[in-house]
Amino acid sequence: GGLRAAEVGFKELYRSRSWRRSLELLRDFSWRGEADVVAYNATISACVKCGQTSEAVQLFEDMLAFRLRPDVRSYTSVLRALEK
Repeated sequence: GGLRAAEVGFKELYRSRSWRRSLELLRDFSWRGEADVVAYNATISACVKCGQTSEAVQLFEDMLAFRLRPDVRSYTSVLRALEK
């Protein structure tokens, strides 16, 4: 379905290091109430890979504000951001 396609899309953006495009896609999903932990994790990871530390931390805080439950990958990614 559409959500599976979105998951694949986020993973492709993560691999291509396109953090800006991933962020745009995440915002689009958020406006529709469809952003989930997978989408946030992929976008946070893309930001970390590209050195966008403050953006990664902000996204993690946004997850919490939207009452999404971070998983191990969420915490690992944000910790990597804070290490840089």
